Amino acid sequence: KSHTLNNLFFGGHEVFATSSSQKPGTVGMWIAFDPISNTLVIDTEGLLGVSGNLNRRTRLLLKILALSDVAMYRTRAERLHNDMFGFLSDASNVYCQHFADDLKNVLEKHSIDVPISKLGPKVIIFHETQFTETLHSNLDQVMTDDEKESGVEGAAEAEITARFAALGDYPKAFSKIRYLGIKSGNKPTDFAYIREETIAELNSHHIRNKKSLNVIMESLQVLNSKISN
Repeated sequence: KSHTLNNLFFGGHEVFATSSSQKPGTVGMWIAFDPISNTLVIDTEGLLGVSGNLNRRTRLLLKILALSDVAMYRTRAERLHNDMFGFLSDASNVYCQHFADDLKNVLEKHSIDVPISKLGPKVIIFHETQFTETLHSNLDQVMTDDEKESGVEGAAEAEITARFAALGDYPKAFSKIRYLGIKSGNKPTDFAYIREETIAELNSHHIRNKKSLNVIMESLQVLNSKISN
């Protein structure tokens, strides 16, 4: 994750620490500001972290999802596994049940009127494979000409939605889910396409505007209080 964020926002410079050892380079939460894209970037320990307190790590991830305008789920696997769908569904349920009303109140204090359905972050699923075709490629083989004209991303999202439905739970908390897939083979990851699409999502105001820093800070205080209680 840290390597990905360094390449997406900081030209490959090691702003977020990375590690080639078994010990992870990221423990907890680290934040850096990218002045070029005007983005506050948060790097986290992640689901596969080594800290002993799983509940603490889960609470941290839920908190970051609740704060974010755009959240990226990064997976390097030949296929999308059910663990990802389960985590996003669980996170969505917690968000709706425990965080949404309080976060909406924060926005309303700043005269920002956003419906609950658009309050949560956009989620980008960044799926990198080595040999298996990505969801884009698989869909391209079966789509009609009319469907291709509507955009392969929309078809990929439809496939993601079908996977959630098959597992019995769609994550309603997220304002949008976007799939970005690349097949790297034996080459290093080419971040150009992912960078372009991620920045486009950050700059899009189609769903809602970005949160200001004071709204982020107040939201963090509310979440800390909520989780502590």
